[in-house]
Amino acid sequence: GGNPISIVLEHLEDVALEFPDGWRFLQIKTRDLERGPWKLGDLLCKGGALRSALRTCTVLGSLPASLEIHVEGVIDRKDPIQCLLNPEDHVVNPALAEKVQETLHISEEDCKALIGRVRLVHSHPTRDTIHAQNLRLLSGQARHLPAETLEDIYDRILALIFGAMQARALPTNWKSTFLSTGTLHGAVRTRFSQKRLTRENFAPIVGPINIP
Repeated sequence: GGNPISIVLEHLEDVALEFPDGWRFLQIKTRDLERGPWKLGDLLCKGGALRSALRTCTVLGSLPASLEIHVEGVIDRKDPIQCLLNPEDHVVNPALAEKVQETLHISEEDCKALIGRVRLVHSHPTRDTIHAQNLRLLSGQARHLPAETLEDIYDRILALIFGAMQARALPTNWKSTFLSTGTLHGAVRTRFSQKRLTRENFAPIVGPINIP
C-alpha cells in the first residue's frame, strides 16, 4: 500500500519500507501450524519478535517510523496478544503492558514507547501456499504472458531479493544517520545501496508485464 520509495532488506528488521514521510519496519515470523495459535509469550520468549522490536524502537528514538510484526497463521483471541492488533488499545491494556514490562525488564516509560509503536498483523499465507499465491498475483498483472515467462520473472525477483538480503550488514550508526538526514557517503553509501531496492532495480525484470 501507499507509495514506497525503496525496500531495505535484512538490516535492523527483516524488511524496511521507505516512504516520503517516514519508514515502516516489518518483522516476519513463521511457525509450524501444529504449534497452535500465536500467544504473547511467543513474541516475548528468547528470539521473540518483541525483543527485536525493543532494540529497533531504542535505535529509532523519535524518528518517524512504525514497527510491525507479521506472523504466519492465526493468533489466540483469548490471549493478551490480541491487544497488539489495534495501536490505540496498546497503552491502556494493563495485562499487555504488565507482561511486556515484566518479561523484558524495562521501565514503564520504555514499555509504553514500545507497545505504543508496534502493530501485529496475522493470518498471512502459509509457507506451503505462498509461492502459488504470489504467482497468482503476478499472473493477475500480466494475463497475456505464458506461465513459463511468469515463473522466470518470479525467480529473477527472488534472486534480486536474496542478493539484497545477503549483502553485508551496515555500521550500527547508519540507522540514525540515514533515517534522520537521508545522507550517506563513501563505502557506507555503497554498502547501503546493495541492501536497498528501488523501482529501478525491478524495472528490467518486470518489463514484459507492461508490454501487452
